[in-house]
Amino acid sequence: RMSGVPNWSYLADWATLKESNMADIKMTRDHSVDVEEMKSRVQNIVDEMQSKIGIKGSWRGDTCTISGKGIKKCDIVITPKDVTFEVTLGMMFKMMKGQIQSQLGSRIDKLVEG
Repeated sequence: RMSGVPNWSYLADWATLKESNMADIKMTRDHSVDVEEMKSRVQNIVDEMQSKIGIKGSWRGDTCTISGKGIKKCDIVITPKDVTFEVTLGMMFKMMKGQIQSQLGSRIDKLVEG
């Protein structure tokens, strides 16, 4: 290593860690329906997104994980009291985070209202 030249490689490691472990958007809404009903509502949205833009979803217990065009990963976690969306956007969609967050918020509000 050359003397006087800082080693910045740790920044690349930090950026990778930050990218892989932090959601770009996280939203939680309370609901008053049972878990199975909420899972059914979420599945309807996943099915709609799959037919429109090729999003794929899979369930593990009460968590649905979706990914596809523009979405690296989205975990939808359902509890008896609330539903949480944790979305990691693809690089191109990060520029539209505000717009996506607004649209997602409206969609989640409709989801919990029925």
